[in-house]
Amino acid sequence: TQSGGFIVVDSAPGKGATFAVHLPAVDARVESKRPSGPRSRVVPRGGGTILIAEDSDGVLVLAERILRNEGYLVLTARDGVEALEVSRRHEGEIDLLLTDVMMPRMNGGELARAFAAERPATVIAMMSGYMDEDALRRTLDNADTPILQKPFSAAALLERVGAILHRQPAS
Repeated sequence: TQSGGFIVVDSAPGKGATFAVHLPAVDARVESKRPSGPRSRVVPRGGGTILIAEDSDGVLVLAERILRNEGYLVLTARDGVEALEVSRRHEGEIDLLLTDVMMPRMNGGELARAFAAERPATVIAMMSGYMDEDALRRTLDNADTPILQKPFSAAALLERVGAILHRQPAS
């Protein structure tokens, strides 16, 4: 490749795959190139309670850590059924339900409908890595439902959550 690196793939049906990425070492100090243009605006520090429903452990743990470090109280669930159970056990308000679209037992759309019936004041937002935003919007009951495309960066998550909870326009 251009950088002198390569990837070795070991794969067998039913066994999964292993990818080994080999990159050459760099002796010289490399200057980070920051994109020129407008900087991200500052998102207010967290305040509020967020329930994340996500069946991917990696995404769930990462989103929880990012939001908790920003000052939010974060509740977690691994599917829609568990999210409703967590909500029913939580005595305080839940300001935001951030749910994956595709989950086992109860998908994000089903969860959103059930959750809205029980907690109508809670804002509901969807996360998806499977569809483009227009296709996803056609599957939702509320076309104004905020959508966060996966994968997302910490900055994108915080900006989107801040925009939703603090009613700021997302960039």
